[in-house]
Amino acid sequence: MEKIQVHYEEGALEFAWQLFGQIFNDEDLAYLAGALDGATVNVNVSRQKNWLYLSVVDPSRFEVYETSIRYDAKGELYGYIHEVRTAIGQRGKGLGARAFLRQVNGAKALGLKRFELWAAGYLFDGSRNGYYTWARFGFDATLTSEQKNLLVASLIGSETVNQVIANGGKDWWKRYGSDVGMIFDLNDESAMMRTFKQYCDEKGLLER
Repeated sequence: MEKIQVHYEEGALEFAWQLFGQIFNDEDLAYLAGALDGATVNVNVSRQKNWLYLSVVDPSRFEVYETSIRYDAKGELYGYIHEVRTAIGQRGKGLGARAFLRQVNGAKALGLKRFELWAAGYLFDGSRNGYYTWARFGFDATLTSEQKNLLVASLIGSETVNQVIANGGKDWWKRYGSDVGMIFDLNDESAMMRTFKQYCDEKGLLER
């Protein structure tokens, strides 16, 4: 196993201690960033926004993997995944799922409540498929009225993307889904966590 290197800009470690409100180790923070073994994580701070930025440097596997950690108006700590792009030649190998599984484990260790992101793409977008991939991982959003009108019989009554996926509608979502803001509730009993656990079981993904 190759160790993950974590590099902090000046003041970033102290900022992170304040943000999380607990002592943590580099491995937890590296996992929260989505870093796989052998990668490097750069930790930076936006003091104006009060955000912690985690950037994974792993060019053989990811062109970019960036996440910010912040508090919402209710005082809940959450992560916003800004952008993820698998390196050319590495797509379809399950790297995204492995990296997000690490993010889930790191987030739970550090007290985050959820992840948010903008899932880009649609059926005929050959460069972006986040709308489909993140939905397979369990990320959720409310269906539009247009999408509800297109539901097939087995999916009638579904109100959210996660309900569609859970009811066997991944192919339907691949066809009719599109760019959308999505969330992932880190509570072990959430429908989103159940979907991701099932996905990991199907793919044989295991983590600590």
